Formats: sequence, structure tokens, C-alpha cells
Amino acid sequence: MESYKLSKYNIFKKKKEKTIGVNLFNQMLFAISSRDYEMILNHKNCLTKLEENNPVLFSAMYKLGVIEEISANIPAILLLRNRMQVFSDRHHRLIIMPTLNCNFSCWYCYETHTKAMMSSDTVCNIIEYIKN
Repeated sequence: MESYKLSKYNIFKKKKEKTIGVNLFNQMLFAISSRDYEMILNHKNCLTKLEENNPVLFSAMYKLGVIEEISANIPAILLLRNRMQVFSDRHHRLIIMPTLNCNFSCWYCYETHTKAMMSSDTVCNIIEYIKN
């Protein structure tokens, strides 16, 4: 049974006799010969054959993330990376806009400027939120 697959985060662009590739998961940019690129494509359904036929190419592509294990749960890893980035900052920022009636009148603004003000209930809820 096949243990490897091509990553769905690969992008390739042929340029003359070279192929430029990027793996967006590992953020790795690389160049390989068009012959090596064709060899990868020819073995995409059976990458263990590529490992047998050209172990150096297979190893390089595996290290770059072009080839990954089928069992790798890349979306879960990306979600974890995202959560670690989002929650690594211990500060919480809160922007309070008591009114949307801005007086700048920027030409690109998409807001509908209303004369409404924040209600006293909303003010109390915001204060309670900050306390918590």
C-alpha cells in the first residue's frame, strides 16, 4: 500500500529547462530540472517507486514537503499553527465605537453613517465584558 503522496500545497511553473516549485505549507521555494519534475509526475501514483528509482530526488522532495506521508494531517497542523499565532499574544485589544457617525467622510468608506448612539445597556454590557 502506498505511504506517500504529493502535497496539495505544491505549485510548479516550468521555465525553459528548469521547473520552479514552491511548497506553501513549508514555505519552501526550489528549482529542479524538468527531467526530475517529469519523473515526479510519472511516479505521482506510486511514489515508493520513485524512492526506489531515485532516492536522492525522493529525499530532497520529502524534505521540502513536496512529498508527504499519506497519514500526515496537514490541515490540523495548519490550524494548530494558526491558533498558536493568534493566541501567543497575551494582550487583548478591544475597540469601542460609541457611534458610526464618523466625520472624516473618506471617499472610499463603505459605512452608512448613522446618527445613532450606543445605548446605555450596551455601555453596561461592555463594562461587564471588560471586568470579566
